Amino acid sequence: MKFNYRVFQLGEDAIVIEMGQDFTKETHLMLNLLRKEIINQVLPHNCETAITFTTLTVYFDKTLLENTNPIEYFSRIIDNFLIQYKNHQVETKQTIEIPVCYHKQLAPDLEQVAAMNGLTIEELIHIHTKETYFVSYFDFGQDIPFIGGVNKNLSVPRKKGIQVNIPYGVVGITGSQTGIYPINSTVGWQIIGRAPSRVLNQLRLSMEPGSDVRFYPITLEQFYEFELQHIQSDIS
Repeated sequence: MKFNYRVFQLGEDAIVIEMGQDFTKETHLMLNLLRKEIINQVLPHNCETAITFTTLTVYFDKTLLENTNPIEYFSRIIDNFLIQYKNHQVETKQTIEIPVCYHKQLAPDLEQVAAMNGLTIEELIHIHTKETYFVSYFDFGQDIPFIGGVNKNLSVPRKKGIQVNIPYGVVGITGSQTGIYPINSTVGWQIIGRAPSRVLNQLRLSMEPGSDVRFYPITLEQFYEFELQHIQSDIS
């Protein structure tokens, strides 16, 4: 697969690497590997990174590159990395299955999302749970995974207003992207379900960028059973 990228400077001590426009598993795996390569080459000269769907931002000590153009410097690293990456083999791992409750009590936007796509709620759930997603990146300052992926059969615009203090584990859609939020968040996505805290905590240890994920539906009663077990384990 050929990767076309562009690099542009962000102030005096940061550059942004944009790897195309499409959010795909292949692109995201490559960005995570590139991130490790840059850290290995630039350290111990102070280097921090931030990765999103299709971009990697690198914050560096500008004294490291006093006589070097940052764009040229990092472009050389990227070019060498991409030559080696052509032979990279992606390891196939077991798909992680996450239960999601699609009850309207936990999914305030479920009916609206279904209507926007000309679907019944049952049809929406069927489409959403038959897709395979993946862990896209670890962030939020706690090494906790944001699970995201694309479902071309479901698409809704981002909300005009954001919702604050959204509970741990909400599942949302914006555009054709699905995501699950692992911490209390401020969200502008359309919320269509929620995963139990206990299950997310258990599965988190087996997740890494690129891990395949599938959702399966559970009832409201099953959701609260999972949550009750989570509370009881905390007490004990």
